[in-house]
Amino acid sequence: AHVGVTWDEGRHPEMLKELWKLSYPDKECPARKDPRWGELGFQQQDPSTDFRGAGMVALQLLHALASAHTPFYQQALANSKGETAQDGYPFACGGINITFMLLDLLLLLPSSLPHQGTTGDERTRRVGVACRRAFGELMKGNE
Repeated sequence: AHVGVTWDEGRHPEMLKELWKLSYPDKECPARKDPRWGELGFQQQDPSTDFRGAGMVALQLLHALASAHTPFYQQALANSKGETAQDGYPFACGGINITFMLLDLLLLLPSSLPHQGTTGDERTRRVGVACRRAFGELMKGNE
């Protein structure tokens, strides 16, 4: 089931704050609506609004990457800044978009969301089912 990210839902605010602290251990976490979220690569002042299509899965994957592979994560975040503004990219939004593409490939998006790459043919369905099964096995180790 698709779950959006909100400040009112259980662990969501805690995970957003933890993501910030893993990203910038020496900086105070911004308030719910603050332009500093842009430093992490969110496009809006309220980061919860950027998760739209990928929802909680994207937050969980960003958080897992930051928690389990902190030095790698921090280096990737630093690399996203680029040498100039034109060379950089919004890191968090990049992670959210990659998650959305994976969900699309694995045929895990709700039917109400636009699918980008799936065609609905039998081969695509079989590949999606196989990928979903393999992804499920992979994720069992992260529970």
